[in-house]
Amino acid sequence: MKNAVLLVFLLGVSLHVRAAEDLSVLFEKARFLETGKGRPDQARAIYAQIAGAQALSNNVEVVKQSMLRLLALGAGDEQAAEMRTYSGRLLKECGVGLQDVIDVCAAGSTIHLPDGQYQECITIDKAIRLTGESLTGTVMQVTSDMPLISVRHKGDLTLERVTLRSQRETSERRDIPSCALYVRDGKAVVNGCRIEAAGGFQRSPVGVVGTGFSDILLRDSVFSGYEYTIQFARGCKGTVRDCVVLNPGHCGITAGTDSSVEVVRTVVCGSRFHGVRCTGATLNMRENLVVKNKNRGVYLGNRTAHGTIVDNVIAANASGISAFASANVMIESNLLADCTYAGLDLRDTCRLVVQGNTFLGNQRGIVGFLNGNPHRSVFKENRFWQNDADTENLDPPIVQRPQHPPMYATTARGVIRSDGGYKDKETPLSRLWQKWADHTGHSYEGRRRVETSAEVQ
Repeated sequence: MKNAVLLVFLLGVSLHVRAAEDLSVLFEKARFLETGKGRPDQARAIYAQIAGAQALSNNVEVVKQSMLRLLALGAGDEQAAEMRTYSGRLLKECGVGLQDVIDVCAAGSTIHLPDGQYQECITIDKAIRLTGESLTGTVMQVTSDMPLISVRHKGDLTLERVTLRSQRETSERRDIPSCALYVRDGKAVVNGCRIEAAGGFQRSPVGVVGTGFSDILLRDSVFSGYEYTIQFARGCKGTVRDCVVLNPGHCGITAGTDSSVEVVRTVVCGSRFHGVRCTGATLNMRENLVVKNKNRGVYLGNRTAHGTIVDNVIAANASGISAFASANVMIESNLLADCTYAGLDLRDTCRLVVQGNTFLGNQRGIVGFLNGNPHRSVFKENRFWQNDADTENLDPPIVQRPQHPPMYATTARGVIRSDGGYKDKETPLSRLWQKWADHTGHSYEGRRRVETSAEVQ
């Protein structure tokens, strides 16, 4: 009986060895077809046959090499699902590093990231899509003085359903900062992700950096912590859309020198200093909620800012909007509410157009700072209600009061029309308030309760 069991065992071992040898022979045949005969389609079919085998201790290397060759050769749309499976198996079953998989993949490939911890810095220099299995389960995290993800010239990254966490390893200053995502002269789309500081503000100085001739879209994602959470500069084009930016140390979104930045339907809250800053750049903001930042909601300076700020709720900051230098910005149809210093403060060097805004419940509605010149800014059809002082230190002064109270009971209702009604009863701003409440656990109460003679249904 024992001899029979031993015979069966030895036969099984022999079959496994022969199977591994057969796979190795097939692999050599495929390599010859690929490199010697120039027949990649035939080689791809054999590689796929080998990759379909279960990766065991005696064949794992040939299975791994076959999957790597498949990724290198690329595939059409009909093989896209199989290719994603290969990348996931390489990472999970074969112990291949993520950078190695990226390096071998053909441009335009999608790499599936199974749930797990990925603790290596990676560089993208071609078109690659990284798709996590789940937002909470797929985590890329490093302690390093280099960026967690670097996208360089010709790099084109799409990142989906992944959590990034980063912090510095040392206090040494470097030209390329320690951050979660660094894009220079490349493209990046971040969709449905979470980017979190792994340490305090000193250990996690910046989350996302876009510089040079880059084009970056941040969409439907949450950014938490970091001293400077999102930074664009030096020619970068950046878009932040449908995101939440939480608890920055110094500034949530920075439009730096020569950048062009659009911020749409995004919550920016909890900064120890500023929510959004534009210095020497073009900034266009629309339908955002900028709330409870300790210094300024929107900071236009110190270098001259250009752009538009339209249809936003900017509430419960020290100053809603502060404008410096020769800021040339259209500020229109915003609700500036419950600010402990001013809804808007500006210098006489600015060239703002301030029209159709509502200043509600601020310590001061608009404050001017004079330096011996009359204001160059233009004020049209603004409404003031329940501010301690509507305006201060403006030359020439402006007096623009509503004929009746604005028709809302809370800033959470959104942006109003010039006639006192709501621009849109389905305004996205109500959804932004809900996002803010969901992420912070807070409820909103203004400086005072607004009494209304009518309520818009």
